[in-house]
Amino acid sequence: MSLPVPVRTIYPKDPVNKDDFTFKEYEVNDVARRTYVISLSQLEQQVAARALPAGRPIPLRSLKRAADVTKGQQIVARYVSSGIEIQGILVPEQDGVIGDVVKVRNPETGVSLLARVAPDGTLAVEGD
Repeated sequence: MSLPVPVRTIYPKDPVNKDDFTFKEYEVNDVARRTYVISLSQLEQQVAARALPAGRPIPLRSLKRAADVTKGQQIVARYVSSGIEIQGILVPEQDGVIGDVVKVRNPETGVSLLARVAPDGTLAVEGD
């Protein structure tokens, strides 16, 4: 079976680009089919979680989904309650993908709180 392999070493946190891969023939058992990347579609929206050496098959655990919000980035945040919406800027203290609850900080006050990464790339602050 042809498996995608990097044409160059890809380092941790580097985005995975389909152009950085070629195919190499391997004998593949059922375990390998479940634990290694077997198609380019599995590489979409991924970054390297650890180094991906050139010319070697890619374990699935060596990839992670690219963050939708990144630590230190200023992001629009919304709080909605009883028809009232408050909007401001918050700074994530960790990376997160859509649906994750991340710790964020208000850069004006220094107050930390939790917010959910919304599908539109903003942060949703949830009230009681």
